[in-house]
Amino acid sequence: MPCADRNSGGDRINCGTFLQAVSEIEDISCAAVYSRSEARGRRLAAKFGVTKVYTDFGQMLADDGVNWIYIASPNSLHYEQARRSLEMGKHVICEKPFTSTSAEAADLMDRAKKNGGACFCLRRSQLSIFPILS
Repeated sequence: MPCADRNSGGDRINCGTFLQAVSEIEDISCAAVYSRSEARGRRLAAKFGVTKVYTDFGQMLADDGVNWIYIASPNSLHYEQARRSLEMGKHVICEKPFTSTSAEAADLMDRAKKNGGACFCLRRSQLSIFPILS
């Protein structure tokens, strides 16, 4: 899950909120945490009982135990991380803004179709579902 535990205000969903929800769902767990800061990633992982922490996004994507990616990175990284995730056959859940342009969003949808993945965008504390692609 590429994210850093940051304090977010208003109606944003942060990693802590998302991981808390995941921990309450039967048969779903967080396999790994990605953070550009190892210390921050380890703190987040420890809080939610996650054993793997990555500081290299590509290494996390290569992990066969990671099936989907929750992207809560800085906005400028959303498209690139979602694109790379879909190319590796991962499903993507991304915080808003999903992408910077409609062309980037269309590209991600095309990649999801091609690779049998799904793309979702989180918005205002609810899941806004783009077409589920399989």
